[in-house]
Amino acid sequence: MNKADEGKLAYLLDLLGVDLGKLHVGNGKLILISGGSCSGKTSMAERIVKHAPQFKVLNTGDFFREEAKKMGLSIGELVKASDDELLKLDKSVDSRIITYLAQTDECLVLTSRFAALWAEVLGKLGKPSLNVVLSVDASEKVSRMALREFKKGRFDLNEMEANKISEELKRDERDAERYEKIYNLNPFSFYKYARWIDTSNISEKEVWKKLAEMVDEYIIGDLKVSNRGLKIELPK
Repeated sequence: MNKADEGKLAYLLDLLGVDLGKLHVGNGKLILISGGSCSGKTSMAERIVKHAPQFKVLNTGDFFREEAKKMGLSIGELVKASDDELLKLDKSVDSRIITYLAQTDECLVLTSRFAALWAEVLGKLGKPSLNVVLSVDASEKVSRMALREFKKGRFDLNEMEANKISEELKRDERDAERYEKIYNLNPFSFYKYARWIDTSNISEKEVWKKLAEMVDEYIIGDLKVSNRGLKIELPK
């Protein structure tokens, strides 16, 4: 990792109040899958736990709800929460996630737009993980979203449906902006340290074939730091 990114991670951990030197490092294996909406994160996580039953999916939404409850906020009330309350909530959830991942003895799969960031934090702690990014180009993302949300082709959407999808597509940018506001770093910049699968022009079956090879290699312990920075070229 370059020095600039090392500094950004140190700053993030300082803001979160996480002292890596005081964390117990658990023995659990971790598979961290990053990617934006419609990149296939959820379907691949489901395939992993079927393929390797010792793994289970970590639902970070549970952390979010629990931390919100501690602050006296229900999920329905979050739309009325102040910026300060939301920032405090984000930091509490992020701190809890990284601490949990570091100390767990369980084998977990975590899907998130920014899981590659957590993989690098864990790397600083000396806990290896399988760090994978699933990407999808803008055109294919729209097509998948149109099918998922409206059971239509992208060119068959009416104006209201097209606007809804357009708004959904901005989520990745908004989330990245939120991270930059809180932590002064772009979480997408850490994608370069992950293994990368472009899912745009291949089937789910083909994506899984590539991912399954990585998972099997990681489970038997042969995949270590060599997983970093490797771009997987898939057939067009």
